[in-house]
Amino acid sequence: MTLFEILVMIGGLVSIGYYLVLKIMRRRVSFARFFAFAGLLLFLYGLLHVMGWLVLPDFLSWLVRIVLILFLISFVWVERRLVLSAHEKKPESLDALIILGAGLFGDRLSLSLKRRLDEALRVGQDHPQVIFIVCGGQGPDEWISEAQAMHDYLVAHGISSERILQEDQSTSTYENLSFAISRFDMSGWRVGIVTNSFHLCRSVRMARQLGLEAYGFGTSAPHLTSPVFYTREYFAYLKAKIKGQI
Repeated sequence: MTLFEILVMIGGLVSIGYYLVLKIMRRRVSFARFFAFAGLLLFLYGLLHVMGWLVLPDFLSWLVRIVLILFLISFVWVERRLVLSAHEKKPESLDALIILGAGLFGDRLSLSLKRRLDEALRVGQDHPQVIFIVCGGQGPDEWISEAQAMHDYLVAHGISSERILQEDQSTSTYENLSFAISRFDMSGWRVGIVTNSFHLCRSVRMARQLGLEAYGFGTSAPHLTSPVFYTREYFAYLKAKIKGQI
């Protein structure tokens, strides 16, 4: 048994164990199944090698190792960027806050969206003249648009409706930003992007690619589910990079 096989099997068991913990704790996160499938594949690959039931040609065996090592290197590189982006220096003044959409349950805010709005309210206390731009269309299981639900929450917490601009057609992060930019004239504005911390890097880079002077303001995810969100964001970051959005 080689060190590589041991590490692969341990990694697989850890991944499966994490998925089971999420199930036991009743944390319903759609991407969590990735950990179960990836963990099972890794463990079986290592086990079959150890038992001698999977004998690959040397070149193929090394190819698998190289692919896994490259994946780990790219994963660490992207995750480092995601973490560091949450600690970028914030500007002393802001003209607007763009609050990116997240899901609704009917017309009720998801926890993720509520945290974004609460962070925007907190930032707004330090910038009393800031404009709030709420983004998000209406999904198939949502009774109203995310933008409308966000508007109503901000108004209920003391923000004047005149300070809130709604973009209610978008269905993705890129659309959140591009639709808002095309709809509202933000030329020369200094803009804060409000979203979850794991989502900040991609969102801010998209906004800057679209021509905004953008800065990130992030909210944290629950500790137990953070690995899921940060892993999912790795793939979303690569997809955006390939599409030239960041």
